[in-house]
Amino acid sequence: MELTTAFAPPQNQSVQRRFNHEKSILGLMKRLIFLIPFFLFSVAGAGWAEDFLIPLDDRPANRLFVEQIARIGAPQSRLTSPPRHLLGRLYDPGRSEAIMDWLEERVEPGDTVFLSIDMWLYGGLVASRTAAIDPEQVKDRLRRLESLGERGVFLHVLATIPRLSLRTSEEEAPHERTLANWAAKADLPSVPELLTGRKEGKTLPFPEGVPDAVVMEYLRVRDRNISTIRHLVKLAALGYIDTLILGQDDSHKTGLHRFEQKQIQEDMVTLEVSDKVKLLSGIDELTMNMVAGVWAKRAGISPKIRVVYSEPEAADKVPPLESLPLQTMVEQHLRLANAEVVEDDGADLELYVYVPYEKPWSVPGEERRPASEAFVAQVKGATDKGASVAVADLSLVNRMDPFLAESSLELLPLFDLEAFASWNTPANTVGTVVAQAVCHQIAERSPSWTMRQRLESEKTHQAFLLARFIDDYLYQTRVRDRVKPQIAGLDSQANPLLNEFGPVGLDIRLSLVEWAEKLFEEKYLGRTFCIEPQNVEVRFERSKLEVILPWPRTFEVEARLDLRLGLTGRRCDR
Repeated sequence: MELTTAFAPPQNQSVQRRFNHEKSILGLMKRLIFLIPFFLFSVAGAGWAEDFLIPLDDRPANRLFVEQIARIGAPQSRLTSPPRHLLGRLYDPGRSEAIMDWLEERVEPGDTVFLSIDMWLYGGLVASRTAAIDPEQVKDRLRRLESLGERGVFLHVLATIPRLSLRTSEEEAPHERTLANWAAKADLPSVPELLTGRKEGKTLPFPEGVPDAVVMEYLRVRDRNISTIRHLVKLAALGYIDTLILGQDDSHKTGLHRFEQKQIQEDMVTLEVSDKVKLLSGIDELTMNMVAGVWAKRAGISPKIRVVYSEPEAADKVPPLESLPLQTMVEQHLRLANAEVVEDDGADLELYVYVPYEKPWSVPGEERRPASEAFVAQVKGATDKGASVAVADLSLVNRMDPFLAESSLELLPLFDLEAFASWNTPANTVGTVVAQAVCHQIAERSPSWTMRQRLESEKTHQAFLLARFIDDYLYQTRVRDRVKPQIAGLDSQANPLLNEFGPVGLDIRLSLVEWAEKLFEEKYLGRTFCIEPQNVEVRFERSKLEVILPWPRTFEVEARLDLRLGLTGRRCDR
Protein backbone atom coordinates (compact mmCIF):
# COMPACT_ATOMS: atom_id res chain seq x y z
CA MET A 1 0.00 0.00 0.00
CA GLU A 2 1.61 3.26 -1.09
CA LEU A 3 0.76 6.37 0.90
CA THR A 4 1.55 9.95 -0.04
CA THR A 5 1.48 13.22 1.85
CA ALA A 6 0.46 16.63 0.61
CA PHE A 7 4.21 17.27 0.29
CA ALA A 8 5.47 14.12 -1.41
CA PRO A 9 9.29 13.94 -1.02
CA PRO A 10 11.47 13.34 -4.08
CA GLN A 11 12.70 9.80 -4.61
CA ASN A 12 16.43 10.58 -4.87
CA GLN A 13 17.82 9.86 -1.40
CA SER A 14 20.11 12.87 -0.97
CA VAL A 15 17.52 15.26 -2.42
CA GLN A 16 14.86 13.64 -0.28
CA ARG A 17 16.96 14.13 2.85
CA ARG A 18 17.53 17.82 2.08
CA PHE A 19 13.83 18.21 1.30
CA ASN A 20 12.88 16.64 4.62
CA HIS A 21 15.20 19.00 6.48
CA GLU A 22 13.65 21.97 4.70
CA LYS A 23 10.17 20.79 5.58
CA SER A 24 11.20 20.26 9.20
CA ILE A 25 12.47 23.85 9.32
CA LEU A 26 9.23 25.08 7.77
CA GLY A 27 7.30 23.04 10.28
CA LEU A 28 9.31 24.54 13.12
CA MET A 29 8.73 28.07 11.83
CA LYS A 30 5.02 27.36 11.53
CA ARG A 31 4.91 26.07 15.10
CA LEU A 32 6.78 29.11 16.39
CA ILE A 33 4.24 31.38 14.72
CA PHE A 34 1.42 29.46 16.35
CA LEU A 35 3.18 29.22 19.71
CA ILE A 36 4.11 32.89 20.20
CA PRO A 37 0.72 33.57 21.83
CA PHE A 38 1.10 30.43 23.92
CA PHE A 39 4.42 31.55 25.39
CA LEU A 40 3.11 35.05 25.99
CA PHE A 41 0.12 33.66 27.87
CA SER A 42 2.38 31.28 29.83
CA VAL A 43 4.69 34.12 30.89
CA ALA A 44 1.63 36.10 31.94
CA GLY A 45 0.54 33.15 34.10
CA ALA A 46 -2.46 32.06 32.06
CA GLY A 47 -0.96 28.67 31.03
CA TRP A 48 -3.89 27.66 28.87
CA ALA A 49 -2.29 24.82 26.91
CA GLU A 50 -4.11 21.51 27.42
CA ASP A 51 -3.17 17.83 27.26
CA PHE A 52 -5.24 15.18 25.49
CA LEU A 53 -5.15 11.39 25.34
CA ILE A 54 -6.44 9.25 22.48
CA PRO A 55 -5.84 5.79 24.02
CA LEU A 56 -5.12 2.50 22.31
CA ASP A 57 -8.45 1.22 23.67
CA ASP A 58 -10.47 1.47 26.89
CA ARG A 59 -8.72 -1.30 28.83
CA PRO A 60 -7.32 -0.18 32.20
CA ALA A 61 -3.70 -0.28 31.02
CA ASN A 62 -4.34 2.10 28.15
CA ARG A 63 -6.78 4.53 29.74
CA LEU A 64 -7.05 4.28 33.53
CA PHE A 65 -3.34 3.55 34.13
CA VAL A 66 -2.28 6.43 31.88
CA GLU A 67 -4.62 8.85 33.64
CA GLN A 68 -3.30 7.73 37.04
CA ILE A 69 0.36 7.99 36.00
CA ALA A 70 -0.36 11.47 34.64
CA ARG A 71 -2.00 12.49 37.93
CA ILE A 72 0.99 11.26 39.96
CA GLY A 73 3.41 13.38 37.92
CA ALA A 74 1.23 16.44 37.22
CA PRO A 75 -1.83 16.72 39.50
CA GLN A 76 -2.17 20.36 38.47
CA SER A 77 -2.85 19.32 34.86
CA ARG A 78 -5.70 17.43 33.26
CA LEU A 79 -5.28 14.69 30.67
CA THR A 80 -8.55 14.79 28.73
CA SER A 81 -9.82 11.67 26.92
CA PRO A 82 -12.80 11.12 24.60
CA PRO A 83 -16.01 9.78 26.19
CA ARG A 84 -15.53 6.10 26.95
CA HIS A 85 -18.37 4.95 24.70
CA LEU A 86 -16.42 6.22 21.66
CA LEU A 87 -13.49 3.91 22.42
CA GLY A 88 -15.24 0.63 21.62
CA ARG A 89 -15.01 -2.62 23.56
CA LEU A 90 -13.08 -5.75 22.63
CA TYR A 91 -14.39 -6.79 19.19
CA ASP A 92 -16.49 -3.64 18.79
CA PRO A 93 -14.05 -1.08 17.31
CA GLY A 94 -13.82 2.47 18.55
CA ARG A 95 -15.55 5.18 16.55
CA SER A 96 -12.50 6.71 14.89
CA GLU A 97 -14.31 9.43 12.94
CA ALA A 98 -16.24 10.56 16.03
CA ILE A 99 -13.02 10.66 18.04
CA MET A 100 -11.41 12.84 15.37
CA ASP A 101 -14.37 15.21 15.44
CA TRP A 102 -14.22 15.31 19.24
CA LEU A 103 -10.51 16.19 19.28
CA GLU A 104 -10.60 18.68 16.41
CA GLU A 105 -13.36 20.63 18.15
CA ARG A 106 -11.26 21.03 21.31
CA VAL A 107 -7.57 21.11 20.45
CA GLU A 108 -5.75 24.42 19.98
CA PRO A 109 -2.24 25.42 18.83
CA GLY A 110 0.23 24.68 21.63
CA ASP A 111 -1.82 21.80 23.06
CA THR A 112 -0.28 18.34 23.46
CA VAL A 113 -1.91 15.12 22.26
CA PHE A 114 -0.79 11.59 23.20
CA LEU A 115 -2.36 9.69 20.33
CA SER A 116 -2.66 6.01 19.50
CA ILE A 117 -2.59 5.71 15.72
CA ASP A 118 -4.33 2.32 16.00
CA MET A 119 -7.38 3.97 17.56
CA TRP A 120 -7.18 6.94 15.16
CA LEU A 121 -7.03 4.80 12.02
CA TYR A 122 -8.66 1.47 12.87
CA GLY A 123 -10.63 1.78 16.10
CA GLY A 124 -8.13 0.28 18.57
CA LEU A 125 -5.59 -2.50 18.97
CA VAL A 126 -7.89 -5.43 18.26
CA ALA A 127 -9.44 -3.60 15.29
CA SER A 128 -5.97 -2.84 13.87
CA ARG A 129 -5.48 -6.57 13.36
CA THR A 130 -8.52 -6.88 11.06
CA ALA A 131 -9.02 -6.28 7.37
CA ALA A 132 -12.04 -4.02 7.97
CA ILE A 133 -10.34 -0.68 7.16
CA ASP A 134 -9.23 -0.20 3.55
CA PRO A 135 -6.21 1.86 2.40
CA GLU A 136 -8.33 4.80 1.23
CA GLN A 137 -9.84 5.22 4.70
CA VAL A 138 -6.32 5.10 6.15
CA LYS A 139 -5.19 7.88 3.80
CA ASP A 140 -8.13 10.11 4.70
CA ARG A 141 -7.58 9.65 8.41
CA LEU A 142 -3.85 10.29 8.10
CA ARG A 143 -4.58 13.61 6.38
CA ARG A 144 -6.62 14.65 9.42
CA LEU A 145 -3.63 13.79 11.60
CA GLU A 146 -1.38 15.93 9.40
CA SER A 147 -3.74 18.86 9.76
CA LEU A 148 -3.29 18.76 13.54
CA GLY A 149 0.48 19.01 13.13
CA GLU A 150 0.07 21.89 10.71
CA ARG A 151 -1.99 23.77 13.29
CA GLY A 152 0.85 23.74 15.82
CA VAL A 153 -0.44 20.89 17.97
CA PHE A 154 2.29 18.80 19.66
CA LEU A 155 1.72 15.17 18.61
CA HIS A 156 3.23 12.25 20.52
CA VAL A 157 2.10 9.25 18.50
CA LEU A 158 2.10 5.56 19.45
CA ALA A 159 1.91 2.91 16.70
CA THR A 160 1.84 -0.88 16.94
CA ILE A 161 4.05 -3.21 14.93
CA PRO A 162 1.64 -6.15 14.64
CA ARG A 163 2.14 -9.34 16.58
CA LEU A 164 2.26 -12.60 14.63
CA SER A 165 -1.17 -13.74 15.83
CA LEU A 166 -3.82 -11.65 14.04
CA ARG A 167 -7.56 -12.25 13.79
CA THR A 168 -8.06 -10.52 10.44
CA SER A 169 -11.65 -11.74 9.93
CA GLU A 170 -14.13 -14.38 11.01
CA GLU A 171 -13.02 -16.51 8.06
CA GLU A 172 -9.41 -16.32 9.21
CA ALA A 173 -10.16 -16.95 12.91
CA PRO A 174 -10.04 -20.81 12.75
CA HIS A 175 -6.56 -20.54 11.20
CA GLU A 176 -5.19 -17.81 13.49
CA ARG A 177 -2.86 -20.09 15.50
CA THR A 178 -1.61 -21.94 12.42
CA LEU A 179 -0.80 -18.67 10.67
CA ALA A 180 0.97 -17.30 13.75
CA ASN A 181 3.17 -20.40 14.04
CA TRP A 182 3.96 -20.21 10.32
CA ALA A 183 4.75 -16.48 10.51
CA ALA A 184 7.26 -17.15 13.32
CA LYS A 185 9.53 -19.22 11.06
CA ALA A 186 13.03 -17.87 10.57
CA ASP A 187 13.36 -18.80 6.90
CA LEU A 188 10.30 -17.03 5.43
CA PRO A 189 10.58 -14.31 2.79
CA SER A 190 9.37 -10.85 3.81
CA VAL A 191 5.71 -9.85 3.43
CA PRO A 192 6.40 -7.67 0.32
CA GLU A 193 8.28 -10.57 -1.26
CA LEU A 194 5.41 -12.95 -0.55
CA LEU A 195 2.84 -10.53 -1.98
CA THR A 196 4.96 -9.87 -5.07
CA GLY A 197 5.58 -13.59 -5.53
CA ARG A 198 1.85 -14.24 -5.49
CA LYS A 199 1.31 -11.62 -8.23
CA GLU A 200 4.03 -13.22 -10.32
CA GLY A 201 2.54 -16.69 -9.90
CA LYS A 202 5.47 -18.14 -7.97
CA THR A 203 5.19 -21.15 -5.69
CA LEU A 204 5.14 -19.84 -2.15
CA PRO A 205 5.79 -21.55 1.23
CA PHE A 206 2.24 -20.98 2.51
CA PRO A 207 1.12 -23.03 5.55
CA GLU A 208 -0.62 -26.32 4.83
CA GLY A 209 -4.35 -26.50 5.42
CA VAL A 210 -4.95 -22.75 5.23
CA PRO A 211 -6.78 -21.39 2.14
CA ASP A 212 -4.60 -19.13 0.02
CA ALA A 213 -7.19 -16.34 0.26
CA VAL A 214 -6.92 -16.40 4.06
CA VAL A 215 -3.12 -16.26 3.93
CA MET A 216 -3.26 -13.35 1.50
CA GLU A 217 -5.66 -11.45 3.75
CA TYR A 218 -3.26 -11.96 6.66
CA LEU A 219 -0.34 -10.67 4.58
CA ARG A 220 -2.28 -7.67 3.26
CA VAL A 221 -3.22 -6.60 6.80
CA ARG A 222 0.43 -6.76 7.86
CA ASP A 223 1.46 -4.86 4.74
CA ARG A 224 -1.18 -2.17 5.33
CA ASN A 225 -0.09 -1.63 8.91
CA ILE A 226 3.65 -1.59 8.20
CA SER A 227 3.22 0.70 5.18
CA THR A 228 1.26 3.05 7.43
CA ILE A 229 4.03 3.01 10.06
CA ARG A 230 6.66 3.77 7.43
CA HIS A 231 4.51 6.68 6.30
CA LEU A 232 4.33 7.92 9.88
CA VAL A 233 8.13 7.91 9.98
CA LYS A 234 8.04 10.26 6.97
CA LEU A 235 5.51 12.49 8.73
CA ALA A 236 7.89 12.69 11.69
CA ALA A 237 10.70 13.67 9.32
CA LEU A 238 8.48 16.35 7.78
CA GLY A 239 7.67 17.83 11.20
CA TYR A 240 4.00 16.85 11.48
CA ILE A 241 4.72 14.46 14.38
CA ASP A 242 6.90 15.46 17.34
CA THR A 243 7.51 11.99 18.75
CA LEU A 244 6.73 8.63 17.17
CA ILE A 245 6.96 5.55 19.38
CA LEU A 246 6.73 2.20 17.61
CA GLY A 247 5.86 -0.66 19.93
CA GLN A 248 6.43 -4.27 18.89
CA ASP A 249 3.37 -6.17 20.11
CA ASP A 250 3.84 -9.67 21.58
CA SER A 251 6.61 -11.18 19.51
CA HIS A 252 9.13 -13.93 19.00
CA LYS A 253 12.88 -14.18 18.37
CA THR A 254 12.20 -14.95 14.69
CA GLY A 255 9.42 -14.27 12.20
CA LEU A 256 7.96 -11.81 9.73
CA HIS A 257 8.15 -8.95 12.22
CA ARG A 258 11.96 -9.08 12.08
CA PHE A 259 11.87 -8.03 8.40
CA GLU A 260 9.37 -5.31 9.25
CA GLN A 261 11.52 -3.95 12.05
CA LYS A 262 14.52 -3.87 9.73
CA GLN A 263 12.56 -1.93 7.07
CA ILE A 264 11.42 0.63 9.60
CA GLN A 265 14.89 1.02 11.12
CA GLU A 266 16.38 1.59 7.67
CA ASP A 267 13.80 4.33 7.06
CA MET A 268 14.70 5.93 10.38
CA VAL A 269 18.38 6.07 9.37
CA THR A 270 17.67 7.31 5.83
CA LEU A 271 15.35 10.07 7.04
CA GLU A 272 17.60 10.88 10.02
CA VAL A 273 14.80 10.77 12.59
CA SER A 274 16.33 8.50 15.22
CA ASP A 275 16.07 11.36 17.71
CA LYS A 276 12.27 11.49 17.49
CA VAL A 277 11.29 7.98 16.28
CA LYS A 278 11.93 5.02 18.62
CA LEU A 279 11.24 1.30 18.20
CA LEU A 280 10.65 -0.58 21.48
CA SER A 281 9.35 -3.90 22.76
CA GLY A 282 5.82 -3.82 24.18
CA ILE A 283 2.79 -1.68 23.48
CA ASP A 284 0.20 -1.32 26.30
CA GLU A 285 2.68 0.36 28.66
CA LEU A 286 4.26 2.79 26.21
CA THR A 287 1.76 5.64 26.54
CA MET A 288 2.52 5.67 30.27
CA ASN A 289 6.21 6.06 29.46
CA MET A 290 5.50 8.77 26.90
CA VAL A 291 3.48 10.77 29.42
CA ALA A 292 6.10 10.27 32.15
CA GLY A 293 8.83 11.44 29.76
CA VAL A 294 6.99 14.60 28.71
CA TRP A 295 6.06 15.40 32.33
CA ALA A 296 9.70 14.91 33.44
CA LYS A 297 11.02 17.18 30.69
CA ARG A 298 8.50 19.87 31.60
CA ALA A 299 9.63 19.63 35.22
CA GLY A 300 13.31 19.68 34.24
CA ILE A 301 13.87 16.33 35.97
CA SER A 302 15.81 13.32 34.70
CA PRO A 303 16.04 10.73 37.50
CA LYS A 304 19.25 8.70 37.71
CA ILE A 305 18.27 5.04 37.98
CA ARG A 306 20.46 2.04 38.73
CA VAL A 307 19.08 -1.30 37.52
CA VAL A 308 19.72 -4.41 39.64
CA TYR A 309 18.88 -7.80 38.06
CA SER A 310 18.15 -10.84 40.26
CA GLU A 311 20.32 -12.82 37.83
CA PRO A 312 22.77 -10.49 36.01
CA GLU A 313 23.40 -13.01 33.20
CA ALA A 314 19.69 -12.80 32.25
CA ALA A 315 20.15 -9.18 31.15
CA ASP A 316 21.48 -10.36 27.77
CA LYS A 317 18.67 -12.86 27.13
CA VAL A 318 15.47 -12.16 25.18
CA PRO A 319 12.47 -12.47 27.55
CA PRO A 320 9.31 -14.36 26.55
CA LEU A 321 6.99 -12.46 24.19
CA GLU A 322 9.72 -9.91 23.43
CA SER A 323 12.16 -9.44 20.56
CA LEU A 324 14.98 -7.56 22.31
CA PRO A 325 17.37 -8.53 25.14
CA LEU A 326 16.11 -7.72 28.63
CA GLN A 327 18.68 -5.01 29.38
CA THR A 328 18.02 -3.29 26.04
CA MET A 329 14.28 -3.34 26.67
CA VAL A 330 14.62 -1.97 30.22
CA GLU A 331 16.96 0.84 29.21
CA GLN A 332 14.74 1.83 26.26
CA HIS A 333 11.78 2.27 28.59
CA LEU A 334 13.90 4.28 31.02
CA ARG A 335 15.10 6.65 28.30
CA LEU A 336 11.59 7.10 26.93
CA ALA A 337 10.52 8.20 30.41
CA ASN A 338 13.44 10.70 30.49
CA ALA A 339 15.39 8.70 33.07
CA GLU A 340 19.16 8.33 33.02
CA VAL A 341 20.69 4.87 33.45
CA VAL A 342 23.62 4.83 35.89
CA GLU A 343 25.75 2.05 37.35
CA ASP A 344 27.14 3.68 40.49
CA ASP A 345 25.80 4.37 43.96
CA GLY A 346 24.86 7.95 43.08
CA ALA A 347 21.47 6.88 41.73
CA ASP A 348 18.29 8.68 42.72
CA LEU A 349 16.44 5.38 42.55
CA GLU A 350 17.22 1.67 42.33
CA LEU A 351 15.11 -0.53 40.03
CA TYR A 352 15.15 -4.17 41.12
CA VAL A 353 14.21 -6.58 38.32
CA TYR A 354 13.22 -10.17 39.13
CA VAL A 355 14.07 -11.83 35.83
CA PRO A 356 11.82 -14.22 33.86
CA TYR A 357 11.66 -17.91 34.74
CA GLU A 358 12.54 -20.52 32.13
CA LYS A 359 8.91 -21.67 32.33
CA PRO A 360 6.97 -18.44 32.86
CA TRP A 361 3.49 -19.69 31.94
CA SER A 362 2.39 -21.36 35.18
CA VAL A 363 2.75 -20.86 38.92
CA PRO A 364 5.92 -22.57 40.17
CA GLY A 365 6.27 -25.03 43.03
CA GLU A 366 7.95 -24.62 46.40
CA GLU A 367 11.36 -25.01 44.78
CA ARG A 368 11.18 -21.34 43.74
CA ARG A 369 10.44 -19.98 47.21
CA PRO A 370 14.07 -19.57 48.43
CA ALA A 371 15.10 -17.49 45.38
CA SER A 372 11.99 -15.30 45.61
CA GLU A 373 12.48 -14.67 49.32
CA ALA A 374 16.18 -13.91 48.79
CA PHE A 375 15.26 -11.31 46.16
CA VAL A 376 12.79 -9.62 48.53
CA ALA A 377 15.42 -9.67 51.28
CA GLN A 378 17.78 -7.86 48.88
CA VAL A 379 15.11 -5.23 48.18
CA LYS A 380 14.43 -4.84 51.91
CA GLY A 381 18.13 -4.34 52.53
CA ALA A 382 18.12 -1.45 50.08
CA THR A 383 15.04 0.17 51.65
CA ASP A 384 16.54 -0.26 55.13
CA LYS A 385 19.54 1.77 53.96
CA GLY A 386 17.21 4.57 52.85
CA ALA A 387 17.34 3.93 49.10
CA SER A 388 14.38 4.81 46.89
CA VAL A 389 13.35 1.49 45.39
CA ALA A 390 11.10 0.24 42.58
CA VAL A 391 10.41 -3.44 41.82
CA ALA A 392 9.53 -5.18 38.55
CA ASP A 393 8.60 -8.86 38.84
CA LEU A 394 9.04 -10.43 35.39
CA SER A 395 9.22 -14.02 36.59
CA LEU A 396 5.84 -15.11 35.18
CA VAL A 397 3.68 -13.96 32.28
CA ASN A 398 0.53 -12.13 33.43
CA ARG A 399 0.83 -12.99 37.09
CA MET A 400 3.03 -12.27 40.11
CA ASP A 401 5.28 -14.89 41.63
CA PRO A 402 3.31 -15.97 44.75
CA PHE A 403 6.38 -16.39 46.94
CA LEU A 404 7.70 -12.97 45.98
CA ALA A 405 4.27 -11.47 46.64
CA GLU A 406 3.83 -13.12 50.03
CA SER A 407 7.33 -12.15 51.13
CA SER A 408 6.85 -8.57 49.88
CA LEU A 409 3.56 -8.19 51.73
CA GLU A 410 5.19 -9.48 54.92
CA LEU A 411 8.56 -7.69 54.84
CA LEU A 412 8.50 -4.62 52.63
CA PRO A 413 7.23 -1.16 53.58
CA LEU A 414 4.78 -1.17 50.66
CA PHE A 415 3.85 2.50 50.86
CA ASP A 416 7.54 3.52 50.78
CA LEU A 417 8.12 1.92 47.37
CA GLU A 418 8.46 4.09 44.27
CA ALA A 419 6.73 1.48 42.07
CA PHE A 420 5.84 -2.22 41.91
CA ALA A 421 4.20 -4.25 39.12
CA SER A 422 3.96 -7.72 37.59
CA TRP A 423 1.28 -7.78 34.89
CA ASN A 424 1.17 -9.42 31.45
CA THR A 425 4.45 -9.31 29.46
CA PRO A 426 7.92 -8.33 30.74
CA ALA A 427 7.75 -5.08 28.74
CA ASN A 428 4.31 -4.26 30.17
CA THR A 429 5.63 -4.65 33.70
CA VAL A 430 8.88 -2.77 33.16
CA GLY A 431 7.18 0.15 31.41
CA THR A 432 4.57 0.48 34.15
CA VAL A 433 7.16 0.46 36.93
CA VAL A 434 9.37 2.96 35.13
CA ALA A 435 6.51 5.38 34.41
CA GLN A 436 5.25 5.31 38.01
CA ALA A 437 8.73 5.67 39.49
CA VAL A 438 9.64 8.64 37.28
CA CYS A 439 6.36 10.44 37.98
CA HIS A 440 6.73 9.86 41.71
CA GLN A 441 10.25 11.28 41.50
CA ILE A 442 8.74 14.41 39.91
CA ALA A 443 6.30 14.68 42.82
CA GLU A 444 9.05 14.30 45.41
CA ARG A 445 11.11 17.07 43.79
CA SER A 446 8.42 19.70 43.23
CA PRO A 447 8.50 22.19 46.12
CA SER A 448 6.28 24.66 44.25
CA TRP A 449 3.27 22.33 44.29
CA THR A 450 0.45 23.22 46.63
CA MET A 451 -0.30 20.81 49.46
CA ARG A 452 -3.51 19.83 47.70
CA GLN A 453 -1.60 18.92 44.54
CA ARG A 454 0.98 16.90 46.47
CA LEU A 455 -1.72 14.98 48.35
CA GLU A 456 -3.59 14.25 45.10
CA SER A 457 -0.38 12.92 43.57
CA GLU A 458 0.50 10.80 46.59
CA LYS A 459 -2.92 9.22 47.09
CA THR A 460 -2.96 8.27 43.39
CA HIS A 461 0.53 6.81 43.73
CA GLN A 462 -0.45 4.76 46.78
CA ALA A 463 -3.67 3.57 45.16
CA PHE A 464 -1.76 2.49 42.06
CA LEU A 465 0.72 0.52 44.18
CA LEU A 466 -2.02 -1.24 46.14
CA ALA A 467 -3.96 -2.02 42.95
CA ARG A 468 -0.96 -3.87 41.57
CA PHE A 469 -1.11 -6.36 44.45
CA ILE A 470 -4.89 -6.68 44.09
CA ASP A 471 -4.73 -7.26 40.33
CA ASP A 472 -1.26 -8.65 39.54
CA TYR A 473 -1.06 -10.96 42.56
CA LEU A 474 -4.42 -11.82 44.05
CA TYR A 475 -6.47 -11.81 40.85
CA GLN A 476 -3.98 -13.05 38.26
CA THR A 477 -2.17 -15.55 40.49
CA ARG A 478 -4.90 -16.74 42.85
CA VAL A 479 -8.43 -15.99 41.64
CA ARG A 480 -8.37 -16.06 37.84
CA ASP A 481 -7.73 -19.81 37.41
CA ARG A 482 -10.43 -20.57 39.98
CA VAL A 483 -13.16 -18.64 38.14
CA LYS A 484 -12.27 -19.83 34.62
CA PRO A 485 -14.82 -22.70 34.67
CA GLN A 486 -17.60 -20.15 35.27
CA ILE A 487 -17.10 -18.57 31.84
CA ALA A 488 -17.16 -21.78 29.81
CA GLY A 489 -19.48 -21.23 26.85
CA LEU A 490 -19.99 -17.49 27.44
CA ASP A 491 -19.76 -15.24 24.40
CA SER A 492 -16.83 -12.79 24.35
CA GLN A 493 -19.14 -10.42 22.47
CA ALA A 494 -21.79 -10.65 25.18
CA ASN A 495 -24.32 -7.85 25.37
CA PRO A 496 -23.49 -5.93 28.58
CA LEU A 497 -27.22 -5.25 29.10
CA LEU A 498 -27.78 -8.99 29.48
CA ASN A 499 -25.03 -9.12 32.11
CA GLU A 500 -23.98 -12.65 31.16
CA PHE A 501 -20.67 -12.17 32.95
CA GLY A 502 -22.44 -10.84 36.04
CA PRO A 503 -22.11 -13.95 38.26
CA VAL A 504 -18.37 -14.39 37.62
CA GLY A 505 -17.86 -10.64 37.95
CA LEU A 506 -19.58 -10.69 41.35
CA ASP A 507 -17.48 -13.67 42.47
CA ILE A 508 -14.30 -11.84 41.46
CA ARG A 509 -15.38 -8.61 43.11
CA LEU A 510 -16.24 -10.25 46.43
CA SER A 511 -12.97 -12.19 46.51
CA LEU A 512 -10.77 -9.21 45.69
CA VAL A 513 -12.54 -6.62 47.83
CA GLU A 514 -12.57 -8.85 50.92
CA TRP A 515 -8.84 -9.57 50.59
CA ALA A 516 -7.97 -5.94 49.80
CA GLU A 517 -9.93 -4.60 52.75
CA LYS A 518 -8.15 -6.98 55.09
CA LEU A 519 -4.76 -5.99 53.67
CA PHE A 520 -5.61 -2.31 54.01
CA GLU A 521 -6.70 -2.78 57.64
CA GLU A 522 -3.48 -4.60 58.52
CA LYS A 523 -0.88 -2.69 56.50
CA TYR A 524 -2.28 0.77 55.80
CA LEU A 525 -5.13 2.13 57.90
CA GLY A 526 -3.86 4.57 60.52
CA ARG A 527 -0.23 4.24 59.39
CA THR A 528 1.71 7.45 58.93
CA PHE A 529 4.53 8.37 56.59
CA CYS A 530 6.28 11.47 55.33
CA ILE A 531 5.76 13.13 51.98
CA GLU A 532 8.55 15.10 50.35
CA PRO A 533 9.62 17.77 49.62
CA GLN A 534 6.97 19.33 51.87
CA ASN A 535 8.32 17.34 54.86
CA VAL A 536 4.88 16.76 56.37
CA GLU A 537 3.34 13.66 57.92
CA VAL A 538 0.20 12.06 56.49
CA ARG A 539 -2.05 9.22 57.63
CA PHE A 540 -3.98 6.56 55.70
CA GLU A 541 -7.70 7.02 56.30
CA ARG A 542 -10.73 4.84 55.52
CA SER A 543 -10.91 4.28 51.75
CA LYS A 544 -13.17 2.75 49.09
CA LEU A 545 -12.59 0.07 46.43
CA GLU A 546 -14.53 -1.04 43.36
CA VAL A 547 -13.60 -3.92 41.04
CA ILE A 548 -15.14 -4.67 37.64
CA LEU A 549 -14.49 -6.75 34.52
CA PRO A 550 -13.76 -4.04 31.93
CA TRP A 551 -14.30 -6.42 28.97
CA PRO A 552 -16.42 -9.59 28.65
CA ARG A 553 -13.50 -11.86 29.49
CA THR A 554 -11.42 -12.69 32.57
CA PHE A 555 -8.04 -11.59 31.21
CA GLU A 556 -7.91 -8.49 33.42
CA VAL A 557 -9.84 -6.62 36.09
CA GLU A 558 -10.20 -2.91 36.69
CA ALA A 559 -9.54 -1.89 40.31
CA ARG A 560 -10.83 1.57 41.21
CA LEU A 561 -9.40 2.72 44.53
CA ASP A 562 -10.51 5.91 46.23
CA LEU A 563 -7.60 5.98 48.66
CA ARG A 564 -7.63 8.79 51.19
CA LEU A 565 -4.78 10.52 53.02
CA GLY A 566 -5.11 13.02 55.83
CA LEU A 567 -2.62 15.49 57.28
CA THR A 568 -1.61 14.76 60.89
CA GLY A 569 -0.51 18.36 61.46
CA ARG A 570 3.05 17.27 62.26
CA ARG A 571 6.27 17.89 60.38
CA CYS A 572 8.56 14.93 59.79
CA ASP A 573 11.70 16.58 61.21
CA ARG A 574 10.26 17.04 64.70
